[in-house]
Amino acid sequence: NSVDYIIIESTGISEPLPVAVALAEDDNLQTLVKLDTLVTVVDAETFLNDLESTQKAVERREMGAEKDDNRMIVDLLIDQIETANIILLNKVDRVKKHHMGTLRSIISHMNPTAEIREVEPSFVLNSGRFNLDEARGMKFWSEETEELKNPSGSKLPESEEYGISSFVYRSDRPFDDDKIQDIIDEGLEGVIRSKGIVWMKNDPEKVTVWSHAGASMILEDGPSWEEEGNTPRQELVIIGVDMDTDSIRKTFDDALWNEAQKKKKKKRMC
Repeated sequence: NSVDYIIIESTGISEPLPVAVALAEDDNLQTLVKLDTLVTVVDAETFLNDLESTQKAVERREMGAEKDDNRMIVDLLIDQIETANIILLNKVDRVKKHHMGTLRSIISHMNPTAEIREVEPSFVLNSGRFNLDEARGMKFWSEETEELKNPSGSKLPESEEYGISSFVYRSDRPFDDDKIQDIIDEGLEGVIRSKGIVWMKNDPEKVTVWSHAGASMILEDGPSWEEEGNTPRQELVIIGVDMDTDSIRKTFDDALWNEAQKKKKKKRMC
């Protein structure tokens, strides 16, 4: 009873969720402590530049990454934001008001449930905001998807105030692998974040997990569609600044597998 709070400060290259799981699910620790809140501190001055960075963590000596650490800074940044219950903005006095609005809007799209504040210790301690079940559900952005399906209309859209907008791309046809590679190589103008699950023609039995942030793009093998109990499909949440939604939808539509075109192409080659 002599300790009120224990504050654990992770390194800049730490991934918060594994730490949270270790604290929340260890039977011995559960009798001694309760995980209260996950807090991420964002450097408001460098955030927008880091979001577009192609640097790896090991390239910044101050981060203390090991030589064989291949993680990109932007991936670490996104993980730390998406897992947080509270996001504290630091160095706000060095950022112009309009840029602060853009920064807040981007962060709130990445993590719709977190509270965003300027540094204030009393706001962090004993907040009781951490919920492990919610943390486990972050991957598919259910809250963001629900808001897109049933907009509350209670606040001014970021699309009007800062040019920030988001939408969900869906389809029940597989992607052509070559065309998706073209999208990855060329990028999507105005898109700063996209995440979800996709269905690829060359590996139709498995879920492919899509994760894009800034200059970083990752496609990873997931479980089988049957194992997940899901119907094969495309489902991507896309966030951007001044993006042309119709054009991006068309880009993805054009990347869908078209059996008729493939047959026609093979016939010309013969």
